[in-house]
Amino acid sequence: MKDRILVVRLAGGWDSLNAVVPHREDAYHRVRPTLALSSKDLLPIDDRFALHCALAPLVPFLREGTLGIVHAAGLPGQEQRSHFEAWDDADAGGVSASASGRPHGGWLARVLAERPGEAGGLRAVALMDGPAALLAGAP
Repeated sequence: MKDRILVVRLAGGWDSLNAVVPHREDAYHRVRPTLALSSKDLLPIDDRFALHCALAPLVPFLREGTLGIVHAAGLPGQEQRSHFEAWDDADAGGVSASASGRPHGGWLARVLAERPGEAGGLRAVALMDGPAALLAGAP
């Protein structure tokens, strides 16, 4: 099988702290007194994090090492904490003080441009409303 990358970007309605739960952190329970999940609703994945029980189908992929989770990730230089600028920076694969200083096009588009593709082969698909900025400029 050829190398593949699947990028899943969820927007709206996804509570990452109750999907990949830092259940052993006191702060999680302290700041979410009515939202924090109990251990009976969780599937431990390491000594710090657990998955919501509805994500049980992902556990085998985590165990075999074909799925990795990057939790609460951001990019250096995002001190402005703008959700919208953070999405733009993540799509571009770089951070700047202004949109004109970001890398050209989307990071996934640049990856595709560097890797040879099969003639006439499908390189990428985006299922979403509106343009997929991380594929901007893709071959």
